[in-house]
Amino acid sequence: MKQKQLHKPYRLVTMLLLVMAILMPYGGAWAQTQPSEGDGSSEHPFLINTAEELKWYASYVNGESGDNVVHTTACAKLMNNIDLSTVCGEGKGNWTPIAKYGIYQYKGEHHFDGVFDGNGHTISNLYINDENGSNLGLFGYIKPTASSAPASVKNLKMASVQIVGESYIAAVSGSGSGVTFENIEVISGSIAGTRNISGISSCVGNAKNCINRADVTASSMYAAGVIHYIGKVSNCSNYGKITAGRGLAGGIVSNGDGFAKLTDCANYGDIEITQPVANECGVGGLLGYPWYVEISNCANFGNIYLKAQSELVGVIVGKGLLVKASGILANTGNIYVGGTAQTDVPVLQSGISWEDNKVNNTANCLTPTAEQLTSGWLAWQLQLNCGIQTWGQNISADPKDAYPVIGGSVLYAEGSCTDDLSAATSFSNNPGVVTHNLTHHDEVLATCVADGTIEYWSCADCGKQWSDGSRQHIVTDLKVKALGHDFNDQNECTRCGAKLCSEGHTKDLQVDAVEATCTTAGNIGYYHCSVCNKYYNTETNEQIEENSWIIPTKEHTTDHVSAQAATCSKMGNHEYWYCSDCDTYFKEEACENAYTDDAVAGTGVWIKKIPHTLPADFDKDGLKYCSVCGHIEGEAPTLVTDEASKFNGYYALSKAGHLVWLHNQVQVYDAATDTYPNESIKCYLANSISLKDVCHPADAANSVEEASWNPIGDSNSFKGIFDGNGHTVSDLYINSSGYNLGLFGQVAGAEIKNVIVQGNVTGFYEEANSQSGQYVGLVLGIGSSGVKLENCESRGSVTGYKFVGGIVGLVPSSGGTITMCTNRATVKNYSGQSGEHFGGIVGSGCGLSLCANYADITTESDNVGGLAGVLSTDSNRKGMNNCMNVGNVIGKQNVGGLAGSCYAANNVNNYSTGRVEATNRCAGLLVGDYGNDPSKAFANTYYVKEGQVVENGTTTAGRYYGGSNTITAPAQAVPQADVASGKLANLLASVNNTWGQDLEQENTYPVLNGKAVYFSGSKLCNGHLLSEAYTNDKAKETTTPAHSQEYDADGFCTVCHESRELHGTGTADDPFLISSVAQLEYLRDQSNLGSGQITAHAKLVNDIDLAYASASSWIPVSKSNAFAGTFDGNGHCIKNLYSSFYQGGYVGLFGFVDGGTIKNLTVEGIIESSCVDQGMIAGYSYGGNYYNCVAKGRINTSGSADYVGGITGWVTRKSSSVTVVRGCASYVDIVSTSTFAGGIIGKSNHSIIMEACANYGNVTGKINVGGLMGYTDPKTDSRITNCYVGSCKVRGTETNPNVFLTCYEPSGSLSNFDKVFYSKDAKVFASADATEPEDLASRIAYGEYNTSSAFVGLSAEQIAGGEATYRLNNETTVSPVWTQDLNQANSQPELNGDAALYTVYPMGYRHGSTVLSFSNNQDDENTLHLEADNNGSHDKAFSYVSDGYQSCTHSATCRECGLIVESEACSRDNDICTKCNYGDLFELADGVTYTLANGAEVYELNYARNFGGTNWTTWYVPFELKLTPELCKKYAFSRINNVHQYDDDNDGVADRTIVESFNQAEGVTLKANYPYLVRALTDADKKMTINLTEVALAKAESKHIDCMSVDNTYTFTGIYNGMGDGGNTPNSPLSLFDNSVGNKWLNFHSLPAQRHYLVITPRDGSTPTLAPARVMLQVIGDETVTGIVNLYSNDKRSAETYDLSGRRVGSNQRGLLIKNGKKVFVK
Repeated sequence: MKQKQLHKPYRLVTMLLLVMAILMPYGGAWAQTQPSEGDGSSEHPFLINTAEELKWYASYVNGESGDNVVHTTACAKLMNNIDLSTVCGEGKGNWTPIAKYGIYQYKGEHHFDGVFDGNGHTISNLYINDENGSNLGLFGYIKPTASSAPASVKNLKMASVQIVGESYIAAVSGSGSGVTFENIEVISGSIAGTRNISGISSCVGNAKNCINRADVTASSMYAAGVIHYIGKVSNCSNYGKITAGRGLAGGIVSNGDGFAKLTDCANYGDIEITQPVANECGVGGLLGYPWYVEISNCANFGNIYLKAQSELVGVIVGKGLLVKASGILANTGNIYVGGTAQTDVPVLQSGISWEDNKVNNTANCLTPTAEQLTSGWLAWQLQLNCGIQTWGQNISADPKDAYPVIGGSVLYAEGSCTDDLSAATSFSNNPGVVTHNLTHHDEVLATCVADGTIEYWSCADCGKQWSDGSRQHIVTDLKVKALGHDFNDQNECTRCGAKLCSEGHTKDLQVDAVEATCTTAGNIGYYHCSVCNKYYNTETNEQIEENSWIIPTKEHTTDHVSAQAATCSKMGNHEYWYCSDCDTYFKEEACENAYTDDAVAGTGVWIKKIPHTLPADFDKDGLKYCSVCGHIEGEAPTLVTDEASKFNGYYALSKAGHLVWLHNQVQVYDAATDTYPNESIKCYLANSISLKDVCHPADAANSVEEASWNPIGDSNSFKGIFDGNGHTVSDLYINSSGYNLGLFGQVAGAEIKNVIVQGNVTGFYEEANSQSGQYVGLVLGIGSSGVKLENCESRGSVTGYKFVGGIVGLVPSSGGTITMCTNRATVKNYSGQSGEHFGGIVGSGCGLSLCANYADITTESDNVGGLAGVLSTDSNRKGMNNCMNVGNVIGKQNVGGLAGSCYAANNVNNYSTGRVEATNRCAGLLVGDYGNDPSKAFANTYYVKEGQVVENGTTTAGRYYGGSNTITAPAQAVPQADVASGKLANLLASVNNTWGQDLEQENTYPVLNGKAVYFSGSKLCNGHLLSEAYTNDKAKETTTPAHSQEYDADGFCTVCHESRELHGTGTADDPFLISSVAQLEYLRDQSNLGSGQITAHAKLVNDIDLAYASASSWIPVSKSNAFAGTFDGNGHCIKNLYSSFYQGGYVGLFGFVDGGTIKNLTVEGIIESSCVDQGMIAGYSYGGNYYNCVAKGRINTSGSADYVGGITGWVTRKSSSVTVVRGCASYVDIVSTSTFAGGIIGKSNHSIIMEACANYGNVTGKINVGGLMGYTDPKTDSRITNCYVGSCKVRGTETNPNVFLTCYEPSGSLSNFDKVFYSKDAKVFASADATEPEDLASRIAYGEYNTSSAFVGLSAEQIAGGEATYRLNNETTVSPVWTQDLNQANSQPELNGDAALYTVYPMGYRHGSTVLSFSNNQDDENTLHLEADNNGSHDKAFSYVSDGYQSCTHSATCRECGLIVESEACSRDNDICTKCNYGDLFELADGVTYTLANGAEVYELNYARNFGGTNWTTWYVPFELKLTPELCKKYAFSRINNVHQYDDDNDGVADRTIVESFNQAEGVTLKANYPYLVRALTDADKKMTINLTEVALAKAESKHIDCMSVDNTYTFTGIYNGMGDGGNTPNSPLSLFDNSVGNKWLNFHSLPAQRHYLVITPRDGSTPTLAPARVMLQVIGDETVTGIVNLYSNDKRSAETYDLSGRRVGSNQRGLLIKNGKKVFVK
């Protein structure tokens, strides 16, 4: 760009140019008019007043103005509106774009670095009509030299634009990148072409404050109202109609890539797609195809019109990948398909992908009403969420705005500028309704070198600034730029007198050096001085002549290729010389004439392939092979023409050739009709077909090359019907880097059903092919447009890179259904290629029902599920139903038993039992991650309570969901015993009777279409279970018995204690007597009818189990109306309360208590709600009282759920009545996502009396969090006394959270608190991620409370010993409120316990102790020392210890001072005292029976064992053993980890079994009574002797561990008694032997004591009929080490090849492998 002039003023240069223009003859570009002012520099741009001057500027920039110089930095500024009809139009020719393409291009010599400032003026009647033209507009191609270059177009309006071209067309700039467009409006016109058509620019760039009103049409794709490719786009709007052929269209932007942002934009125009939307051609109201884009605070008001339904279309954005969505996203438009409006169109659809598969959506999606539009409400919401004032709406003066408008009239709500007006509903355009604290600022004038400021007004409160006193115009930029110097002819500034420096040249034009190529010239680096008007070499600074900087083009560098004849498998070519620099094929060495890069006769370099050489007849399999290239053609099958047959009109397939024929027919293309006439063919299998002659692995021994199956539906989709008719297609083989792999490749709207597919399909990734290894399944690669897969089964193996499933790789959202499909094929990723989306049924899909997976899914990938890697919502907005998984699932991230990532709600009646492991994060027994409505996630869906979940190496049990969000409609856990017993099958069958189970077999599980299961246990007459049992025999089915015929005097059943009818009238003297769930629900329902207070009185006469309630989520009593009566629990318990409300407030057993009383009641339950006011007893209390109430369970909130407490969420007084909470205890664990959370009460307002209350539960909340109350503001009549906080954890998660152990009370009324006791072991945390607690002394209560004597801390010993309880009872034992069972370890004070058993009595001081001792035995009262000193009687409680080895006595001593009181004789059995179970020495020899039934404590243990060799053997001993360095030098120990089966010949039967065991490292402690493996490291160490001291011997008992493979359970059982002959049946026990091929488990004739043996049982409960596959041992590295350390114990194995999981593989395997004990990479 032009720098400061150093020699002459710019006026001189301008005059010289004018003289040159006058002297030049008329004609060409020089006949145009040069502007009279400006030199084109950034400081002095050309000032353009006429169309002729603008045309000259275009010629000047393009290097066509006569000086043969391309002026890349020329800047211009409009001084008038310009009408171009004088220089272009019909009859006048087309406008020539400024910076036209060809001169300016992506890798060309020239890049436009200028600035074009429209100065607020309008250019009208721009005209271009060039149907084959590209890069058309006012500008052609703008791409700055570097990102720092200031190239931009700004402050411009354009009207009556008429452009027709082919591609890259827009009103302002046809194409380019890195440019910014600001303050531009296209007022009217039309812009049309084939592709890449936009209103403002088809560049890749930024746009700000731009408006388009022209119509935009792209007959193919890429149509946008503002800009083609998004960079940062803000404050932009479109009103024009957008039309595209196949998609990639958006009101603002057509597509975006590379972490771009779209902020505060609106579309008002309609979008029409004239053809079906093509694959990956998204369409959106604002953005067509987002890819790594952030969107915030945007709105769409236009409709979208489609020819056909497409999942790629959304009213805000089309389907793609978002980084983040935030602010307001609003929509009033709709999607019309074939003229029909769609229903329930979401603002932001569920099918969108997110960066790293992590949903980052905080947007508030709105669909406003008409009233909300016209009132300004929506504009107000948008206005509140924009960073600077952007949105507005004229709602005051006609014509009013129908919608929010970017840059529209600002809306105001009445009030102070500091008020929170976010919830306002009434608005005005008058800023006077808002009050400000204003200050006036005078204008400060700018000088040549210093900036000034405008006159403005500012508010001291809100910080806003206005340019006028009426506050109509907000300003953010107050600065007036410095004026700069104005030099005269004497080089002196006319304003300030500064003089121009006379040293150095100016560099108004500076060009970098560019190398010449074989097609374009280059140049040296040079610059121009505007003062001396000369050119200089950049490196030498020497003067050079004009154009002497040019470097001529280089010669072509060619490779010569001789002519090659065409064959049937490969095209031929003519002789040519190829230049790689310019990518051209030349006909001769001189490089003068070129071929075209095609096979067109006469012009193309290539020669078409010749026909195949085929035999005359088909072989027995219906096949013909080309004798030259091996190409296969298939025989045509017979067409059924029998109208009586169900297959009338179908082709009958009976040979492999028929399937080849089907593949070829689908690909037949008719050019005349532009159709595939056979793509909808119908066919069925007449019998099973083997494909082994068509596709197979390589067999070098028989000179057979590898051949992969070509899927049916290859480049064109299969759209017909394929009915397997119950038959099998076997020996399918694919090993390919292609995509769409399976028996079928891609189908659209097809039906594939009733078929079994067996084989091995492998797809792997290659660098040069972005889709390689994707969409892989045994049956189908990818299915769309309503594909239907029904009753399909897969067997064998499936391996791939992305979108991999046992049945199908991908079924897009709303793209079809998968029903009654079963997978028995292993699914895994290609070795070393992690990929994503793996599932037993489908890699990513929707519409699953009645599907089952029995195989293991083993990958290193993301999104891995037993049934689906990713599950999307189907067309009915449902997920999967009646599906099962029993296979184990392993992946990296988002790993689940049913689905890895689940984006579908309404998943009903499913279960999974397989083990789930994520090596990184997000693993769940059902789903790894969930991204839909949390209240509709699951219904009747089950997982095994003991099921193992491994996440990043950490194992947990029973976690069904791996994500972080709360699911409010959760799945249900069932114990493993309920799976085997038939209970789970009975539960599933209660929803769909397809489910059943064979209970005659052991360890079975529910299956689809299994034997019916009936309940055969016993029930009470109220339906509650007494015992559970299930059977397949319907004759043994039991039903609910009738109530007893004998009722007691009050009419209650003598069996279940429920009455037939509700007793009582509901008055205080005659309360309702509640005995059943139904009666409690009746009271609840009545309380919520009508309006007003509920004054009924009720009393429980029975425990109530809400597990039998009519709805899964409890609706509170008095949720709608306030409860003002009395509810007496009468000492009874209401258990299994569950509430998941997410609307309104008031959640608990009771909702709203107004002056009522609840007493003598225990409630146990779980609350998972997003409502305010939550408590286990009551949600909100206005003057209510609570006496002797106990709450147990947990409360987990979501969203802004303020006010949560164990008893009640919020308490406030009612007039003069102070709320009383007395004798209440909470055992509730609370995790709140909002403010005010307390163990007893969340928040207390205006006085409270809290007496004798206790909290034992943990409490977490944002702000105002406490163990008793989160917050309280007690008055003088308040009293908090005699309360207790146990050893709980209290945590605040926000900054400065006001978190305290008791409560936050900021007023300082210390007199309100007295005798509040707490455990010193309690912990308070002041942040969400704090791992260390706060200093408890500073967190008891607020401020000075911490030092108040009202708060008393007690140690764990004082609490467990009874002192806390004694002091809480005011140091009395008469009628105690608090009790404690001192016989229980670590017990705490409890309210209202059994005083007869658990009153705490003071015993006195033990000998030498200063701490009181207590007892539950009244006889012990005051039996110890009365004073705390060393005098008095000894402790009467004796502690026996041994006097030493071979001693004959035990001594009883005083526990406090240790003096001997008395002695007793010792009674020994096998050196162990039977009185104290202690021994001084115990000797244990290997193989000797161990008999200690209760174990023992021994001072010294001697253990001896002799090993037969250095091979692995079993270890089972009754003592723990820490592996010391000395021990590890001589012996190796290993822990059995897992068992794997391997099918080496792929015949469906396991050939070998590997027991996987981990070495135990030094420092590990081996457990007692646990099966391990051991071996001596050398022959010198075969004799083992272990000596230990102070050893705890475990009792003699036989324990076992279980491992599972696909088919079997492997049980390793330890014994302390020897075993005889184990037998040789298939289920006989096996022992570990050294074998010629390694350690192996075999049948045995005898087994010594202190060993363990193996029993193998089928997982399906069947009796084994075949001997198990050989069972080998594989000991791998330490448990903390990755990699294979030792493969087997026999060196023969070193010659074989293994993958990184230790599995033996064939010689043709590729990837990272283990050979000869080393890692190698095989290509």
